[in-house]
Amino acid sequence: MKTPTSALIGAAGTLALSSPAFAHVGQHSALQLSDVISHFAQSPFHLAPFAIALVIAASVLWRVTRKR
Repeated sequence: MKTPTSALIGAAGTLALSSPAFAHVGQHSALQLSDVISHFAQSPFHLAPFAIALVIAASVLWRVTRKR
């Protein structure tokens, strides 16, 4: 990938894909909004992709601002 923007787009596309390998038992359809927020905040299955995305975004931002 030649530019940070294309790297970010590639990473975002990869992270946006659903994968059965990261699935866990349980349905989310019967939960209220507050229950969904609580579940996503407490479950490492949901926090890991967000943490990875945050690290990727921070590294891309750091590289872009470092070049200026």
